[in-house]
Amino acid sequence: MRKKYLFFDIDGTLVNSRDRTIPDSAGRAIRLARAAGHLVYVNSGRPWCGVDPRVKAMGFHGFVCGCGLYIREGDEILFRQRMAKDVQQWAVDLVRRYRLQVMYEGADHVYFDLTRPLAPQVAAEKAYYDRMGLDTEGDPAGPEADFDKFVVWTGPGFDLDAFRREVEPGFDLILREGCLIELVSRGCSKGKAMEALMARHGMDRADCVAIGDSTNDLPMLETAGVSVAMGNGDPRIFDRVSFVTAPVEQDGIAKALERLGLI
Repeated sequence: MRKKYLFFDIDGTLVNSRDRTIPDSAGRAIRLARAAGHLVYVNSGRPWCGVDPRVKAMGFHGFVCGCGLYIREGDEILFRQRMAKDVQQWAVDLVRRYRLQVMYEGADHVYFDLTRPLAPQVAAEKAYYDRMGLDTEGDPAGPEADFDKFVVWTGPGFDLDAFRREVEPGFDLILREGCLIELVSRGCSKGKAMEALMARHGMDRADCVAIGDSTNDLPMLETAGVSVAMGNGDPRIFDRVSFVTAPVEQDGIAKALERLGLI
């Protein structure tokens, strides 16, 4: 069989978003895919520091993090898109002006706006990083702050059109489930990162398989020759993929790779 390059999202794909469990079948499927000669990559919106250690231990050849802002293979960092200090401050000021809940993410650090109470979903993200041993108490507006993207949670009365006009010159907006918006520097995406790896390895689009569950996965799903949505995923992506597999907790990863004849 011709070698394939497999790209996997994390949250909602490899990891059950509700209880953070990883099905045994997913890890087994990754090992079998490697044993069959395929190359396996994570392609996630999470920053490098936020990748679950259990995922890092699963034997991936490389990682795309931050929606394409960071690419590594083994111990080599191939690409990192940094946010200039003045742009970081602009982002903090913008978010506070709109009174949004926020998480700022960098390859090595995450930050929260602790000047106001955290909404439950944001507090849950902070707790996730706290459990990983990261310092989540830093000031995103401080001189040592270092982040590359940010995620906001909107509320009643939020003016999306006005917000879009302010951010679109420099950022792509990814409208996620519920009231979540992910903001990534223009020119970077999960798909663009795949293209960079394709060029590095001389692979064709037909050699790539991508599996994800959310709208931020669309760039990689549309770049891959074969695209798979998790059954627990956002229904908005279902008609834009090759097929929909079972939910993560029902062995969706293993079933997808079996259906494709890869394991």
